[in-house]
Amino acid sequence: MSGVDEKIESAENNGNEVALKELVPTNEIERLLVQLHAGELQSEEFLAALFNSPMFVLTTDDQIDKTNNKLKDNPKFFTLFGDKKQPYLALFSDNIRTRPIQEKDDKFNVVIQIPVGDMLAQSPGIGLIVNPFWDKHARWEPEQIGVFGNLMRREQGGLWVRIPEDELMTVQTNTGFPLKIAKEQFRAQILPEHIKQYNDKPDELYATIMSAVNDGFSKDVVAAAHRLYEIDPIKERSTTALSMVLIQSGGLDEAEKLLHEYLVDHRSPVILANMAKLNEVRGDLEKRTAFLEESLQIDPNMANVLEWYCMVIDQEKGGHAAVIEALDNLEGIAGSWRPALLLGRAKLFDGKVDEAIEHYTDALEVDGRSSDALVFATAELGKSGNPEKVISFGIQMYDIRKDDPRAGLNILQACVVTQNKEAGLKLAEEMAQIPHEELQAAVSQFKAELEKIEA
Repeated sequence: MSGVDEKIESAENNGNEVALKELVPTNEIERLLVQLHAGELQSEEFLAALFNSPMFVLTTDDQIDKTNNKLKDNPKFFTLFGDKKQPYLALFSDNIRTRPIQEKDDKFNVVIQIPVGDMLAQSPGIGLIVNPFWDKHARWEPEQIGVFGNLMRREQGGLWVRIPEDELMTVQTNTGFPLKIAKEQFRAQILPEHIKQYNDKPDELYATIMSAVNDGFSKDVVAAAHRLYEIDPIKERSTTALSMVLIQSGGLDEAEKLLHEYLVDHRSPVILANMAKLNEVRGDLEKRTAFLEESLQIDPNMANVLEWYCMVIDQEKGGHAAVIEALDNLEGIAGSWRPALLLGRAKLFDGKVDEAIEHYTDALEVDGRSSDALVFATAELGKSGNPEKVISFGIQMYDIRKDDPRAGLNILQACVVTQNKEAGLKLAEEMAQIPHEELQAAVSQFKAELEKIEA
Protein backbone atom coordinates (compact mmCIF):
# COMPACT_ATOMS: atom_id res chain seq x y z
CA MET A 1 0.00 0.00 0.00
CA SER A 2 1.33 3.42 -0.87
CA GLY A 3 0.03 4.87 2.39
CA VAL A 4 -2.83 6.74 3.98
CA ASP A 5 -2.42 10.46 4.61
CA GLU A 6 -1.85 11.31 8.26
CA LYS A 7 -4.65 13.86 8.25
CA ILE A 8 -7.95 14.09 6.43
CA GLU A 9 -10.43 16.81 5.82
CA SER A 10 -14.00 15.54 6.12
CA ALA A 11 -17.31 17.04 5.10
CA GLU A 12 -18.66 16.51 8.62
CA ASN A 13 -15.87 18.60 10.13
CA ASN A 14 -16.51 21.64 7.91
CA GLY A 15 -13.04 21.68 6.45
CA ASN A 16 -11.12 21.26 9.71
CA GLU A 17 -8.22 18.81 9.60
CA VAL A 18 -8.69 15.82 11.87
CA ALA A 19 -6.17 13.08 12.64
CA LEU A 20 -7.51 9.92 11.04
CA LYS A 21 -6.92 7.87 14.20
CA GLU A 22 -9.05 10.36 16.16
CA LEU A 23 -11.99 10.42 13.79
CA VAL A 24 -15.16 8.61 14.87
CA PRO A 25 -16.14 6.34 11.94
CA THR A 26 -19.66 6.66 10.56
CA ASN A 27 -19.78 3.20 8.95
CA GLU A 28 -17.96 -0.13 8.72
CA ILE A 29 -15.61 0.82 5.88
CA GLU A 30 -14.44 3.93 7.73
CA ARG A 31 -13.87 1.85 10.87
CA LEU A 32 -11.70 -0.53 8.86
CA LEU A 33 -9.77 2.35 7.31
CA VAL A 34 -9.01 3.82 10.74
CA GLN A 35 -7.80 0.38 11.88
CA LEU A 36 -5.69 0.09 8.74
CA HIS A 37 -4.03 3.44 9.38
CA ALA A 38 -3.38 2.56 13.03
CA GLY A 39 -1.60 -0.64 12.02
CA GLU A 40 -4.30 -2.83 13.58
CA LEU A 41 -5.27 -4.28 10.19
CA GLN A 42 -3.20 -5.49 7.26
CA SER A 43 -3.99 -4.04 3.84
CA GLU A 44 -4.86 -7.53 2.57
CA GLU A 45 -7.40 -7.93 5.35
CA PHE A 46 -8.89 -4.53 4.62
CA LEU A 47 -9.22 -5.37 0.93
CA ALA A 48 -10.80 -8.74 1.74
CA ALA A 49 -13.43 -7.01 3.86
CA LEU A 50 -13.91 -4.39 1.16
CA PHE A 51 -14.55 -7.00 -1.53
CA ASN A 52 -18.02 -7.88 -0.24
CA SER A 53 -18.91 -4.38 0.91
CA PRO A 54 -21.58 -2.28 -0.80
CA MET A 55 -19.85 0.92 -1.90
CA PHE A 56 -20.99 4.02 -3.76
CA VAL A 57 -19.45 4.53 -7.19
CA LEU A 58 -19.26 8.00 -8.70
CA THR A 59 -19.39 7.77 -12.46
CA THR A 60 -20.85 9.21 -15.65
CA ASP A 61 -24.22 8.62 -17.23
CA ASP A 62 -22.81 6.59 -20.15
CA GLN A 63 -21.46 3.92 -17.72
CA ILE A 64 -24.94 2.88 -16.49
CA ASP A 65 -27.21 0.26 -18.03
CA LYS A 66 -30.51 2.01 -17.46
CA THR A 67 -32.62 -1.10 -18.08
CA ASN A 68 -31.57 -2.51 -14.69
CA ASN A 69 -29.75 0.45 -13.13
CA LYS A 70 -26.48 -1.47 -13.00
CA LEU A 71 -22.99 -0.78 -14.28
CA LYS A 72 -22.27 -1.78 -17.85
CA ASP A 73 -19.77 -4.54 -18.55
CA ASN A 74 -16.13 -3.43 -18.39
CA PRO A 75 -16.88 0.08 -17.14
CA LYS A 76 -14.24 2.77 -16.78
CA PHE A 77 -14.12 5.15 -13.85
CA PHE A 78 -12.22 8.39 -13.50
CA THR A 79 -11.48 10.18 -10.29
CA LEU A 80 -10.48 13.77 -9.69
CA PHE A 81 -7.29 12.50 -8.03
CA GLY A 82 -6.24 9.76 -10.42
CA ASP A 83 -3.88 9.67 -13.33
CA LYS A 84 -6.11 10.47 -16.32
CA LYS A 85 -3.99 8.15 -18.49
CA GLN A 86 -4.95 5.24 -16.26
CA PRO A 87 -8.61 4.56 -15.40
CA TYR A 88 -9.30 4.05 -11.71
CA LEU A 89 -12.25 3.12 -9.59
CA ALA A 90 -13.63 5.84 -7.34
CA LEU A 91 -15.36 4.27 -4.35
CA PHE A 92 -17.11 6.00 -1.46
CA SER A 93 -18.29 4.56 1.85
CA ASP A 94 -21.22 6.94 2.09
CA ASN A 95 -23.46 8.67 -0.43
CA ILE A 96 -22.74 12.03 1.22
CA ARG A 97 -19.02 11.66 0.47
CA THR A 98 -19.61 11.85 -3.28
CA ARG A 99 -21.26 15.27 -3.31
CA PRO A 100 -18.16 17.49 -3.02
CA ILE A 101 -16.62 15.63 -5.96
CA GLN A 102 -19.73 16.22 -8.05
CA GLU A 103 -19.57 19.90 -7.18
CA LYS A 104 -15.93 20.14 -8.26
CA ASP A 105 -16.36 18.22 -11.51
CA ASP A 106 -19.81 18.13 -13.08
CA LYS A 107 -18.99 15.21 -15.39
CA PHE A 108 -19.59 12.97 -12.35
CA ASN A 109 -23.39 13.01 -12.40
CA VAL A 110 -24.36 9.47 -11.38
CA VAL A 111 -23.95 7.71 -8.03
CA ILE A 112 -24.72 3.98 -7.93
CA GLN A 113 -24.34 1.46 -5.11
CA ILE A 114 -22.73 -1.87 -5.99
CA PRO A 115 -20.65 -4.58 -4.25
CA VAL A 116 -16.97 -3.89 -4.82
CA GLY A 117 -16.29 -7.48 -5.85
CA ASP A 118 -18.87 -7.33 -8.62
CA MET A 119 -17.27 -4.17 -9.93
CA LEU A 120 -13.78 -5.65 -9.94
CA ALA A 121 -15.08 -8.73 -11.71
CA GLN A 122 -16.24 -6.45 -14.51
CA SER A 123 -12.96 -4.53 -14.67
CA PRO A 124 -10.08 -6.89 -13.84
CA GLY A 125 -6.61 -5.50 -13.41
CA ILE A 126 -7.46 -1.85 -12.94
CA GLY A 127 -6.28 0.26 -10.05
CA LEU A 128 -8.28 1.09 -6.96
CA ILE A 129 -8.81 4.23 -4.94
CA VAL A 130 -10.69 3.80 -1.67
CA ASN A 131 -12.27 7.18 -1.00
CA PRO A 132 -14.25 7.10 2.26
CA PHE A 133 -13.21 10.74 2.76
CA TRP A 134 -13.81 13.04 -0.14
CA ASP A 135 -10.58 15.02 -0.25
CA LYS A 136 -7.89 12.46 0.70
CA HIS A 137 -7.60 8.77 -0.15
CA ALA A 138 -5.79 5.49 0.32
CA ARG A 139 -4.56 4.07 -2.96
CA TRP A 140 -3.46 0.64 -4.17
CA GLU A 141 -1.85 -0.02 -7.51
CA PRO A 142 -3.13 -2.99 -9.58
CA GLU A 143 -0.37 -5.35 -8.39
CA GLN A 144 -1.27 -4.58 -4.77
CA ILE A 145 -4.78 -5.99 -5.05
CA GLY A 146 -3.56 -9.58 -5.03
CA VAL A 147 -6.00 -10.49 -2.25
CA PHE A 148 -8.83 -10.41 -4.77
CA GLY A 149 -7.20 -13.37 -6.45
CA ASN A 150 -8.38 -15.35 -3.44
CA LEU A 151 -11.96 -14.74 -4.47
CA MET A 152 -11.66 -14.68 -8.27
CA ARG A 153 -10.22 -16.88 -10.97
CA ARG A 154 -9.34 -16.44 -14.62
CA GLU A 155 -11.37 -18.53 -17.04
CA GLN A 156 -10.80 -19.35 -20.68
CA GLY A 157 -10.45 -16.22 -22.75
CA GLY A 158 -8.86 -14.25 -19.92
CA LEU A 159 -12.12 -13.36 -18.18
CA TRP A 160 -11.96 -13.03 -14.40
CA VAL A 161 -15.03 -14.40 -12.59
CA ARG A 162 -16.09 -14.67 -8.97
CA ILE A 163 -15.45 -18.08 -7.41
CA PRO A 164 -18.82 -19.70 -6.42
CA GLU A 165 -19.58 -19.62 -2.71
CA ASP A 166 -19.57 -23.42 -2.40
CA GLU A 167 -15.95 -23.47 -3.61
CA LEU A 168 -14.82 -21.00 -0.94
CA MET A 169 -13.97 -21.48 2.70
CA THR A 170 -13.19 -19.16 5.61
CA VAL A 171 -9.79 -19.20 7.29
CA GLN A 172 -8.37 -17.16 10.15
CA THR A 173 -5.37 -14.94 9.43
CA ASN A 174 -2.53 -14.53 11.93
CA THR A 175 -4.34 -11.55 13.42
CA GLY A 176 -7.55 -13.54 13.86
CA PHE A 177 -9.25 -11.86 10.90
CA PRO A 178 -11.60 -14.19 8.92
CA LEU A 179 -10.69 -14.39 5.24
CA LYS A 180 -12.43 -16.25 2.41
CA ILE A 181 -10.24 -18.19 0.02
CA ALA A 182 -10.71 -20.94 -2.57
CA LYS A 183 -10.75 -24.43 -1.07
CA GLU A 184 -8.24 -25.61 -3.65
CA GLN A 185 -5.87 -22.80 -2.69
CA PHE A 186 -6.12 -23.86 0.96
CA ARG A 187 -5.55 -27.53 0.12
CA ALA A 188 -2.56 -26.92 -2.15
CA GLN A 189 -0.82 -24.01 -0.41
CA ILE A 190 -1.89 -23.35 3.17
CA LEU A 191 -2.61 -26.81 4.63
CA PRO A 192 0.83 -28.28 3.75
CA GLU A 193 2.53 -25.31 5.41
CA HIS A 194 0.49 -25.75 8.59
CA ILE A 195 1.33 -29.46 8.73
CA LYS A 196 5.03 -28.72 8.24
CA GLN A 197 4.94 -26.01 10.91
CA TYR A 198 3.30 -28.27 13.50
CA ASN A 199 5.03 -31.54 12.62
CA ASP A 200 6.50 -31.87 16.15
CA LYS A 201 3.69 -30.18 18.10
CA PRO A 202 0.90 -32.67 18.87
CA ASP A 203 -1.68 -30.17 20.12
CA GLU A 204 -1.42 -27.92 17.09
CA LEU A 205 -1.08 -30.85 14.68
CA TYR A 206 -4.24 -32.46 16.07
CA ALA A 207 -6.18 -29.20 15.67
CA THR A 208 -4.92 -28.84 12.09
CA ILE A 209 -5.90 -32.41 11.20
CA MET A 210 -9.40 -32.17 12.68
CA SER A 211 -10.00 -28.84 10.98
CA ALA A 212 -8.95 -30.40 7.68
CA VAL A 213 -11.25 -33.37 8.26
CA ASN A 214 -14.18 -31.06 8.93
CA ASP A 215 -13.41 -29.12 5.76
CA GLY A 216 -13.29 -32.26 3.61
CA PHE A 217 -9.51 -32.66 3.23
CA SER A 218 -9.06 -36.05 4.92
CA LYS A 219 -7.02 -37.51 2.07
CA ASP A 220 -4.56 -34.65 2.39
CA VAL A 221 -3.75 -35.32 6.06
CA VAL A 222 -3.25 -39.10 6.13
CA ALA A 223 0.51 -38.78 6.62
CA ALA A 224 0.01 -36.05 9.21
CA ALA A 225 -2.42 -38.25 11.15
CA HIS A 226 0.11 -41.10 11.18
CA ARG A 227 2.73 -38.64 12.41
CA LEU A 228 0.40 -37.51 15.20
CA TYR A 229 -0.15 -41.13 16.21
CA GLU A 230 3.63 -41.50 16.61
CA ILE A 231 4.24 -38.40 18.75
CA ASP A 232 1.01 -37.75 20.65
CA PRO A 233 1.12 -38.69 24.35
CA ILE A 234 -2.71 -38.69 24.37
CA LYS A 235 -3.40 -41.96 22.58
CA GLU A 236 -7.19 -41.64 22.61
CA ARG A 237 -6.88 -38.34 20.74
CA SER A 238 -4.43 -39.55 18.11
CA THR A 239 -6.37 -42.80 17.63
CA THR A 240 -9.54 -40.79 17.10
CA ALA A 241 -7.89 -38.49 14.57
CA LEU A 242 -6.15 -41.24 12.60
CA SER A 243 -9.24 -43.47 12.51
CA MET A 244 -11.45 -40.60 11.29
CA VAL A 245 -8.95 -39.74 8.56
CA LEU A 246 -8.71 -43.37 7.48
CA ILE A 247 -12.48 -43.89 7.47
CA GLN A 248 -13.04 -40.81 5.32
CA SER A 249 -10.16 -41.74 3.04
CA GLY A 250 -11.34 -45.31 2.41
CA GLY A 251 -8.84 -47.09 4.66
CA LEU A 252 -11.54 -49.02 6.53
CA ASP A 253 -9.55 -52.17 7.33
CA GLU A 254 -6.64 -50.19 8.77
CA ALA A 255 -9.06 -48.03 10.77
CA GLU A 256 -10.84 -51.09 12.17
CA LYS A 257 -7.56 -52.68 13.28
CA LEU A 258 -6.50 -49.44 14.94
CA LEU A 259 -9.79 -49.04 16.82
CA HIS A 260 -9.91 -52.69 17.92
CA GLU A 261 -6.40 -52.46 19.35
CA TYR A 262 -7.39 -49.46 21.47
CA LEU A 263 -10.68 -50.99 22.64
CA VAL A 264 -8.99 -54.12 23.96
CA ASP A 265 -7.88 -52.20 27.06
CA HIS A 266 -9.99 -49.01 26.94
CA ARG A 267 -13.74 -48.92 26.25
CA SER A 268 -13.60 -45.27 25.28
CA PRO A 269 -16.99 -43.76 24.30
CA VAL A 270 -15.29 -41.66 21.63
CA ILE A 271 -13.52 -44.64 20.08
CA LEU A 272 -16.76 -46.65 20.22
CA ALA A 273 -18.51 -43.83 18.36
CA ASN A 274 -15.80 -43.97 15.70
CA MET A 275 -16.36 -47.70 15.43
CA ALA A 276 -20.05 -46.93 14.89
CA LYS A 277 -19.11 -44.56 12.06
CA LEU A 278 -16.89 -47.20 10.45
CA ASN A 279 -19.70 -49.76 10.47
CA GLU A 280 -22.16 -47.24 9.06
CA VAL A 281 -19.79 -46.58 6.15
CA ARG A 282 -19.56 -50.34 5.60
CA GLY A 283 -23.33 -50.63 5.66
CA ASP A 284 -23.55 -52.78 8.79
CA LEU A 285 -26.26 -50.75 10.53
CA GLU A 286 -26.92 -53.24 13.33
CA LYS A 287 -23.29 -53.07 14.49
CA ARG A 288 -23.38 -49.31 14.08
CA THR A 289 -26.35 -48.99 16.43
CA ALA A 290 -24.85 -51.41 18.95
CA PHE A 291 -21.63 -49.39 19.14
CA LEU A 292 -23.61 -46.16 19.49
CA GLU A 293 -25.59 -47.60 22.39
CA GLU A 294 -22.46 -48.84 24.15
CA SER A 295 -20.82 -45.46 23.69
CA LEU A 296 -23.80 -43.61 25.21
CA GLN A 297 -24.08 -46.03 28.10
CA ILE A 298 -20.59 -44.88 29.10
CA ASP A 299 -21.13 -41.18 28.34
CA PRO A 300 -24.71 -40.18 27.53
CA ASN A 301 -23.81 -36.47 27.29
CA MET A 302 -21.87 -36.43 24.02
CA ALA A 303 -23.94 -34.02 21.96
CA ASN A 304 -23.10 -35.18 18.41
CA VAL A 305 -23.32 -38.87 19.28
CA LEU A 306 -26.62 -38.43 21.11
CA GLU A 307 -28.18 -36.46 18.24
CA TRP A 308 -26.95 -39.11 15.79
CA TYR A 309 -28.40 -41.90 17.92
CA CYS A 310 -31.78 -40.15 18.14
CA MET A 311 -31.84 -39.75 14.37
CA VAL A 312 -31.10 -43.47 13.95
CA ILE A 313 -33.87 -44.46 16.39
CA ASP A 314 -36.34 -42.08 14.76
CA GLN A 315 -35.68 -43.35 11.22
CA GLU A 316 -35.09 -47.05 11.87
CA LYS A 317 -36.62 -48.08 15.21
CA GLY A 318 -40.09 -46.61 15.52
CA GLY A 319 -40.16 -42.83 15.19
CA HIS A 320 -40.89 -40.20 17.83
CA ALA A 321 -42.21 -42.55 20.51
CA ALA A 322 -39.14 -44.78 20.20
CA VAL A 323 -36.86 -41.76 20.58
CA ILE A 324 -38.62 -40.73 23.82
CA GLU A 325 -38.27 -44.27 25.18
CA ALA A 326 -34.55 -44.37 24.31
CA LEU A 327 -33.94 -40.98 25.92
CA ASP A 328 -35.85 -42.06 29.04
CA ASN A 329 -33.46 -44.99 29.39
CA LEU A 330 -30.39 -42.79 28.93
CA GLU A 331 -31.70 -40.20 31.39
CA GLY A 332 -31.52 -42.83 34.13
CA ILE A 333 -27.74 -43.24 33.80
CA ALA A 334 -25.79 -41.63 36.63
CA GLY A 335 -24.45 -38.23 35.59
CA SER A 336 -26.74 -38.03 32.57
CA TRP A 337 -28.14 -34.58 31.71
CA ARG A 338 -28.12 -34.04 27.93
CA PRO A 339 -30.77 -36.73 27.27
CA ALA A 340 -33.05 -34.69 29.55
CA LEU A 341 -32.55 -31.69 27.27
CA LEU A 342 -33.59 -33.70 24.24
CA LEU A 343 -36.53 -35.11 26.17
CA GLY A 344 -37.57 -31.54 26.89
CA ARG A 345 -37.43 -30.76 23.18
CA ALA A 346 -39.51 -33.85 22.41
CA LYS A 347 -42.12 -32.79 24.98
CA LEU A 348 -42.29 -29.33 23.41
CA PHE A 349 -42.95 -31.02 20.07
CA ASP A 350 -45.90 -32.77 21.74
CA GLY A 351 -47.14 -29.49 23.21
CA LYS A 352 -46.32 -30.52 26.79
CA VAL A 353 -44.54 -27.36 27.90
CA ASP A 354 -44.64 -27.99 31.66
CA GLU A 355 -43.18 -31.48 31.23
CA ALA A 356 -40.46 -30.02 29.04
CA ILE A 357 -39.53 -27.53 31.74
CA GLU A 358 -39.35 -30.35 34.29
CA HIS A 359 -36.79 -32.13 32.10
CA TYR A 360 -34.82 -28.91 31.59
CA THR A 361 -34.77 -28.38 35.36
CA ASP A 362 -33.51 -31.93 35.89
CA ALA A 363 -30.74 -31.36 33.34
CA LEU A 364 -29.59 -28.19 35.08
CA GLU A 365 -29.57 -29.85 38.49
CA VAL A 366 -27.39 -32.71 37.25
CA ASP A 367 -25.18 -30.64 34.97
CA GLY A 368 -24.20 -28.07 37.55
CA ARG A 369 -24.18 -25.36 34.88
CA SER A 370 -20.95 -26.52 33.28
CA SER A 371 -22.38 -26.55 29.79
CA ASP A 372 -24.83 -24.93 27.41
CA ALA A 373 -27.87 -26.54 29.06
CA LEU A 374 -29.67 -23.29 29.93
CA VAL A 375 -28.82 -21.81 26.55
CA PHE A 376 -30.38 -24.85 24.89
CA ALA A 377 -33.48 -24.81 27.11
CA THR A 378 -34.26 -21.10 26.68
CA ALA A 379 -33.65 -21.29 22.94
CA GLU A 380 -35.97 -24.28 22.51
CA LEU A 381 -38.72 -22.67 24.58
CA GLY A 382 -38.46 -19.56 22.43
CA LYS A 383 -38.48 -21.43 19.12
CA SER A 384 -41.55 -23.40 20.21
CA GLY A 385 -43.52 -20.17 20.69
CA ASN A 386 -43.34 -19.90 24.48
CA PRO A 387 -41.54 -16.59 25.17
CA GLU A 388 -43.37 -16.12 28.49
CA LYS A 389 -41.92 -19.43 29.70
CA VAL A 390 -38.47 -18.34 28.55
CA ILE A 391 -38.79 -15.40 30.94
CA SER A 392 -40.36 -17.16 33.93
CA PHE A 393 -38.13 -20.24 33.71
CA GLY A 394 -35.04 -18.44 32.49
CA ILE A 395 -34.96 -15.65 35.08
CA GLN A 396 -35.54 -18.18 37.85
CA MET A 397 -32.61 -20.32 36.67
CA TYR A 398 -30.16 -17.81 35.18
CA ASP A 399 -27.17 -17.03 37.37
CA ILE A 400 -25.16 -14.21 35.83
CA ARG A 401 -22.01 -15.36 37.68
CA LYS A 402 -22.11 -18.97 36.47
CA ASP A 403 -24.24 -19.41 33.35
CA ASP A 404 -23.41 -18.87 29.71
CA PRO A 405 -24.47 -15.27 28.88
CA ARG A 406 -26.16 -16.49 25.71
CA ALA A 407 -28.96 -17.72 27.97
CA GLY A 408 -29.36 -14.15 29.22
CA LEU A 409 -29.58 -12.91 25.63
CA ASN A 410 -32.32 -15.46 24.95
CA ILE A 411 -34.24 -14.11 27.93
CA LEU A 412 -33.78 -10.51 26.75
CA GLN A 413 -35.09 -11.50 23.32
CA ALA A 414 -38.18 -13.00 24.96
CA CYS A 415 -38.67 -9.78 26.95
CA VAL A 416 -38.63 -7.77 23.73
CA VAL A 417 -41.09 -10.15 22.06
CA THR A 418 -43.50 -10.04 25.02
CA GLN A 419 -42.96 -6.30 25.64
CA ASN A 420 -41.85 -7.10 29.20
CA LYS A 421 -39.93 -3.87 29.69
CA GLU A 422 -39.43 -4.09 33.44
CA ALA A 423 -37.95 -7.60 33.55
CA GLY A 424 -35.85 -6.97 30.45
CA LEU A 425 -34.28 -3.73 31.63
CA LYS A 426 -33.49 -5.23 35.02
CA LEU A 427 -31.69 -8.16 33.42
CA ALA A 428 -29.93 -5.87 30.93
CA GLU A 429 -28.55 -3.78 33.78
CA GLU A 430 -27.23 -6.91 35.50
CA MET A 431 -25.65 -8.23 32.30
CA ALA A 432 -24.01 -4.86 31.66
CA GLN A 433 -21.53 -5.83 34.38
CA ILE A 434 -20.08 -8.68 32.29
CA PRO A 435 -16.75 -7.51 30.76
CA HIS A 436 -17.17 -8.64 27.15
CA GLU A 437 -17.24 -6.16 24.25
CA GLU A 438 -19.37 -8.12 21.77
CA LEU A 439 -21.78 -9.19 24.49
CA GLN A 440 -22.18 -5.61 25.65
CA ALA A 441 -23.00 -4.51 22.11
CA ALA A 442 -25.84 -7.07 22.02
CA VAL A 443 -27.06 -6.13 25.50
CA SER A 444 -27.08 -2.44 24.55
CA GLN A 445 -29.13 -3.19 21.46
CA PHE A 446 -31.73 -5.11 23.48
CA LYS A 447 -31.77 -2.34 26.08
CA ALA A 448 -32.47 0.25 23.37
CA GLU A 449 -35.36 -1.84 22.03
CA LEU A 450 -36.80 -2.31 25.53
CA GLU A 451 -36.62 1.41 26.30
CA LYS A 452 -38.79 2.11 23.25
CA ILE A 453 -41.64 0.10 24.79
CA GLU A 454 -44.35 2.33 26.18
CA ALA A 455 -45.16 1.77 29.83
